[in-house]
Amino acid sequence: MLKSKLLLVAGAFIAMCLITGISGCKENDTLPQTCSNGVLDGDETGIDCGGSCTACAACNTYLPLKLGNKWIYYRFSDNSFQGVLTIVKDTVINGSTFFKVERTDTANNYYDGLEVYLRNSGGDIFEISVDGFDLFSNSQQSSGNEQLILKENAAVGDSWTATTGITRSIIEKGGTLIVNGRTYTDVVRVREVYNSQECDYWYAKCVGLIQQRVSSPNLLIDYTIN
Repeated sequence: MLKSKLLLVAGAFIAMCLITGISGCKENDTLPQTCSNGVLDGDETGIDCGGSCTACAACNTYLPLKLGNKWIYYRFSDNSFQGVLTIVKDTVINGSTFFKVERTDTANNYYDGLEVYLRNSGGDIFEISVDGFDLFSNSQQSSGNEQLILKENAAVGDSWTATTGITRSIIEKGGTLIVNGRTYTDVVRVREVYNSQECDYWYAKCVGLIQQRVSSPNLLIDYTIN
């Protein structure tokens, strides 16, 4: 009698394991193959996550700063241009930790070696630019000076002015923008004003800068976020 009960319990346990295993396989089989190829493709919002894949890890920043992160931009006015921004190291400047971003031009190598430095302090993103071509600031007055380029926690209508005289303000938050055929959500729009000249920037949460300027814009075409 005891032996029969043990056999029944063992059989039920094995059956449960088999059912769990089979259902687990079926669940995994429903995910697209692109969800495990290490590439940002399909409708993914991060590498192998988001969209039709499993959810991406929580992210609360509009400009992810981590070694190896890379963004590739296309300039609308020049079909041969591609600017690549890559975070290559972290370094301490005036007691604060910045991430060094190198910029290269894959089309003609004209911009190879140019760089900016970025840091995030409680949602305030600061930049030091050391060259005249800067995707994050349209004014060369910023070169060599630390400036606050984005206040992530600011409300629509909030503005701030740097010592260089550049004023920035939050124009929109929580919007949606289609850039190069990809739809980005939770987008913040920042307007930069200097000497009556305006330049707008769109940042998508967990992605970074997706578009600069309205006319002849720089557009994000691909990115890698670690």
